[in-house]
Amino acid sequence: MSVDGPPIPTEDQLPACRRACLAYDAWLQAGASDQEAREAAVAAVQTVPAWREANRERWQLFEMKKEGAATIPGHQPDSDR
Repeated sequence: MSVDGPPIPTEDQLPACRRACLAYDAWLQAGASDQEAREAAVAAVQTVPAWREANRERWQLFEMKKEGAATIPGHQPDSDR
């Protein structure tokens, strides 16, 4: 049994990841709680347009799969992989 680690960011996701790390660290250094720092990191990530767009597409795919859409454009069913 293997244990999956955290996802490795792709090249286009690196700016968002860097912003998140910097925001989280800055908020902790300023005395914020872990929850406040996490919220600041999420807000920092959402300021990067490419990341926001990619997440929007992933969320739409998830919703379509959840609703049981028969065919999803550009998507292969898991059984065919």
